[in-house]
Amino acid sequence: MSKIEFLRLNKISRISNYLLKERNNNKFRLDKNENTYKKLFLIFKKIIKKINHNDINSYPNLKQLYNEISKVEKINKKNILLTTGADTAIKLIFETLIKKKDKIIITDPSFAMYKVYAELFDTIYFKMKYVKRGNSFKLNTDKLFKLIKQKKIKAFFLPNPDSPSGHAFSYLELKEIVNLCKLNSVYLIIDEAYFPFYKYSSIKFIKKYDNLIIIRTGSKSFGLAGLRVGFIASNSKIITLISKYRPIYEIGNLSSKFYTHLYKNIKLVNKITFEQIIIKNNFENFLRKLNFDVIETNANFVLVNFKNKKRKIEKMINKIAYIKNNIYIDKKYYSRITITDNYKIIKIKKLIKNAR
Repeated sequence: MSKIEFLRLNKISRISNYLLKERNNNKFRLDKNENTYKKLFLIFKKIIKKINHNDINSYPNLKQLYNEISKVEKINKKNILLTTGADTAIKLIFETLIKKKDKIIITDPSFAMYKVYAELFDTIYFKMKYVKRGNSFKLNTDKLFKLIKQKKIKAFFLPNPDSPSGHAFSYLELKEIVNLCKLNSVYLIIDEAYFPFYKYSSIKFIKKYDNLIIIRTGSKSFGLAGLRVGFIASNSKIITLISKYRPIYEIGNLSSKFYTHLYKNIKLVNKITFEQIIIKNNFENFLRKLNFDVIETNANFVLVNFKNKKRKIEKMINKIAYIKNNIYIDKKYYSRITITDNYKIIKIKKLIKNAR
């Protein structure tokens, strides 16, 4: 490694996990969009009872999981590559398809690792910033299309929905974007971490568009953030190429066991997701009635500006729950609260009401 390269990498700051503070297990975990819905825990208990010594001391056999994903998503097994969450999926795509000084587009604000990998792999990256339009955040599609047409972009990394903005493109908008990317030889990577909190998926289009890559994770609707599971879906050529960079076993036995069981019971997972969406909608309506600035989101969280009550309300909530404070989008600060069981949300509601 040259001195210049060493200095460049040295400028990229990452906080070591051992420096992070221990979390209070008595507080609600509503800051990282983890799925803490109690009905999922009941499913986990059933899976735990079926764990045996082979799941611990044997190398993984992932065939059953590939079969289940293929069946549920209605795509060929050749179009799937398991990964340890969306994070590893993103890294594998960078390693495989992105070269030094390639031009890419990322959204802003978004999942922090997009910017980290863009800098680690020494790309030229353009940020598409979200701006407020009515009660939601939007991207300037005219500016986006101009970038794609004029800047020789290699890849567009698009979380749909995105976090923390909660923005999601519609079916017609996505169709226009994927067609434009194909015409300009741009890889379109759609990160569907929050599916099915947002019901629309582009996964069926991988058969039609050879530039389309879909990322999924088990961290949100499946509630498996601690087990680090997910997958990439694309045409067989891209999957074969990316697969060359995978570790010898994509994920571990325990991760596979949980993910397989939940895919086998996908109707129940979807039912639980729908229940959470109802809780989310009720919470948002409660906040609107109190005249707070509530952003329309398409994921498992509420995004709200508490205005002049911000400090007081956040201080009250922080006594019983972790929430994400001080999210800065389009010149304003917002609070992001992950949806969980209704009885916990009721406690949060009471604190907000009393803080007013």
